[in-house]
Amino acid sequence: MTEAEDVAFEDALSVRDFPSHRGQRHFPGLYWAATTGRHVGFESWLERDHAMLLDFDPLVTGFSSQPFWLSWRDGGSGRSRSHAPDYFARAADGSGLVVDCRPADRIDQRAAESFERTREASDAVGWAYRVASEIDPVRVANLRWLAGYRHPRFAVSEGMTAAVRGAFATPAPLLGQAATLEDPIGVLPVVLHLLWRGLLRADLGRRLSEELAALGTPMTARTLFRLRGCWREQGLWGLVDHRATRVSKPTGHADERLVAALTEALAGQEKLSTGTRSRVLREAERILVERHGEGAVELPSRSTLYRLVRSLSEGMRSFGTATARRSRARRPQGVFTPSKAARPGEVVRIDTTPLDVLAILDDGVTGRVELTVAVDVATRTICAAVLRPAGTKAVDAALLLARILVPEPMRPGWHDALRMSASLIPHARLMSVDARLEHTAAKPVIVPDTIVVDHGKVFISETFVTACQTLGVSVQPARPATPTDKGVAERTFSSINTLFCQHVAGYVGSNPTRRGEDVQAVWTLRELADLFDEWVVARWQTSPTTASAARSCRARPCPRTMSTRCLWPAADTCRSA
Repeated sequence: MTEAEDVAFEDALSVRDFPSHRGQRHFPGLYWAATTGRHVGFESWLERDHAMLLDFDPLVTGFSSQPFWLSWRDGGSGRSRSHAPDYFARAADGSGLVVDCRPADRIDQRAAESFERTREASDAVGWAYRVASEIDPVRVANLRWLAGYRHPRFAVSEGMTAAVRGAFATPAPLLGQAATLEDPIGVLPVVLHLLWRGLLRADLGRRLSEELAALGTPMTARTLFRLRGCWREQGLWGLVDHRATRVSKPTGHADERLVAALTEALAGQEKLSTGTRSRVLREAERILVERHGEGAVELPSRSTLYRLVRSLSEGMRSFGTATARRSRARRPQGVFTPSKAARPGEVVRIDTTPLDVLAILDDGVTGRVELTVAVDVATRTICAAVLRPAGTKAVDAALLLARILVPEPMRPGWHDALRMSASLIPHARLMSVDARLEHTAAKPVIVPDTIVVDHGKVFISETFVTACQTLGVSVQPARPATPTDKGVAERTFSSINTLFCQHVAGYVGSNPTRRGEDVQAVWTLRELADLFDEWVVARWQTSPTTASAARSCRARPCPRTMSTRCLWPAADTCRSA
């Protein structure tokens, strides 16, 4: 064990893979650490959040995920046991820290024994050890926001850094003080980057609900975010307390024992051939007799029983097709922590699908093409798209990453109304930051922080993952056979099919039964790609879903990046470190 003290575990690769499978309730992935400039693996979002905390800690000079195995022999059974701690971190003074991540309510006896063995081994080497559980949700939400500005690209210049630190020499409101320096578009990303580096400080544990409590309206941050989402989706009606508008129970005053028997009988229909409601009633009667005895539960009239069955079977497809029931049964369980995106670029989903349009390929052959898109979850912006012949390659996915990071150029023949200068985006102010925006189309440039991909060879290839690491982008693989993990991308493809494809010459329909007679390709691959890019700017970006991005650009650096204090409440006041 003493030899381990001299090993640079902070630079080691993981000793095991981070597998994912269908039905998994946690998400493994790769977090890009600004401290090391490379990917660090994680097996759950709790581990990702603790990796982010290590990355944020100015005393940590390097860290890695699961860099070694710790093996021992179980004292009771005599069997060999092993455990790979989640993280090893090296501090600036050379000391080591070993971290295991596990929710407090999921530490069973076996895990507790593994953690104790790891603690003993760490003490023997002279390393610190801790078991990390849940983090304060306000603090982690604010850190997740700051993490979007952790990349060194936001350190514009030493002069700007010195000016910002001087402006915050004494505590001051973030937005107000930043506005005294220069245009917020150029200053705010630098301020947030300095907050991440610890050169500026703010109370990251402060929540906006404390101000609401002082005004006589106390509520938790979770309630505040929920009400904000309801207001955006439903307007004032979303803020109404719907407990007063609830209708009565669908089963009325029926005996709970009868309801339980009917529910069990309906659940048993899942793997059977489709039958009638009378079969369910007979099965429910059998269950009642078996559990409570003959005549113990008084049954209502036959018509009432049928109404109960109809009410309880709603959405279960119990009397529809067997394939529909099996499909419903395969729905994945909910994850431990739902995915959220509070700012542009926080989560970008990438996926590929065949386009239902015939095109003339570069070799003159007619065929369908594949569309690969990157969709920002927060704003629904199509950040970039690539059209290729069937068989998209890893280099095409890497090209998509490059297109995400550069402004969309205007093409010959595009109307001047599609220019960024003609949109609500503050083009003149952005020009002072990046001169490349002079001849660009009206689509915001959204730099991804985390990219969600499926397990296709294109996206898990070394080429694509290395490109993400080079650009400072985290990678989040979706769970196998779980399309809900990429629901935004799937819904975007459906919208593209109805809003774009069906209006293009050469449209073949989504399946052979919808194909017309003698459909011929009209557009070449390059022409179709240009047409799609034009449609994205002219139609998609102005749709009700994505128009909010343009509106919020009016006085802010990028769509929703600086929307309101309730998106990033902790930075009301900050000061120089």
